[in-house]
Amino acid sequence: MCMGNVPVFCNVLLASRSQACSAATGQLELVHCRSCDLVFNPRFDPSLVEYTSGYENSLYHSPCFRDYADQVVQDLVDRMAIRNGFVVEIGCGQGEFLKELCVRAGARGLGFDPSYDPGRGPDLPDSVSIRRELFYSQSIETRPDLICCRHVLEHLHQPAEFLSQIVEEFTGGDGRVAVFFEVPNALWVLENGSIWDVLYEHHTYFTLPALQWVFRQAGFEALDVRQTFGGQYLTMTAEIPLRSHIPSPPVAEQGSAVVTRFSNFGEECERIISDWRDLVLERVSCGKSVVVWGAGSKGVMFLNLLNASTDEIGHIVDLNPAKHGRFVPGTGQKVVAPVELTEIQPDVIIVMNPLYVDEIRAMTKGLGVETELLLACGIETSKRKQTQERASV
Repeated sequence: MCMGNVPVFCNVLLASRSQACSAATGQLELVHCRSCDLVFNPRFDPSLVEYTSGYENSLYHSPCFRDYADQVVQDLVDRMAIRNGFVVEIGCGQGEFLKELCVRAGARGLGFDPSYDPGRGPDLPDSVSIRRELFYSQSIETRPDLICCRHVLEHLHQPAEFLSQIVEEFTGGDGRVAVFFEVPNALWVLENGSIWDVLYEHHTYFTLPALQWVFRQAGFEALDVRQTFGGQYLTMTAEIPLRSHIPSPPVAEQGSAVVTRFSNFGEECERIISDWRDLVLERVSCGKSVVVWGAGSKGVMFLNLLNASTDEIGHIVDLNPAKHGRFVPGTGQKVVAPVELTEIQPDVIIVMNPLYVDEIRAMTKGLGVETELLLACGIETSKRKQTQERASV
């Protein structure tokens, strides 16, 4: 399945519309491996992807997401032996998750992220520090009790090699090292036709069996995989063994749900894009104004796959103040704060993530903005299937 040229970065917004419209693009194609159920982009070029302080993907401004992250933190504190211990987070962003985890567990924390900007993150306690650099296992002076890595593995060109290096570095020694990984759930994307979750930054799309397989191949033990965040994420907790291992062969079932879904996904993508394009044009032709809510990867890909002009969709709304006043790569829409909707008064708001619809409905109602909410859930919102979930407020 080929989707052509798309923005290299969805989470790097630009300072001007002209810069946004000339943002770098890359080739996006999806291939499914029937041996391990992994989905990946063979046209991914790692040389195009460099994470710097301009990268902004924090979701912590959403009450819904904060509640979810809080549950994850408490679960790790309850299940893992990290109280008064040492936690390392790979790709920690601005440190929100690491800070909360360490404060609640009374632990020390060390984060790694080249996009870290202390001016955008929370104030960190003395027990937590962040290095503005990529993670290398050799750079940890103290053996950690827990290694966290959330929404990083799918960005890596060679995730299996990365995991193997972690196992090799920490196999043996005094005590086990536990790990916690979180990635998008590829099967949820396929089942819901959420093509807006397919983006260039992600080289690899993990299904549950693929995630289990790659961790077993690397040598991890005591694997515990869960579907979280409404099924949109997969989480993996595991342990690094005390002794080396012999890799086992792939174990994916040839008749898996991924095979069935993936075989039709290309046609579904074309239909979904066409249906949404028709819907937006129909609203605009009736004199209605349309905006998108969510200037993350979903919103950016939605605008680019529809090739939506600023005359058709003029703005995109986001709660993250670091994004306000900046512009979407590729299509050039300006990111605005929710309060600006009182002036824009949109007739239609397309909500990119269904989990946020209740908080968005409450915000628009609180602002006195009367609008139609449409949920961009791919197949479920396809015109042709007549299953769009709408909510007027």
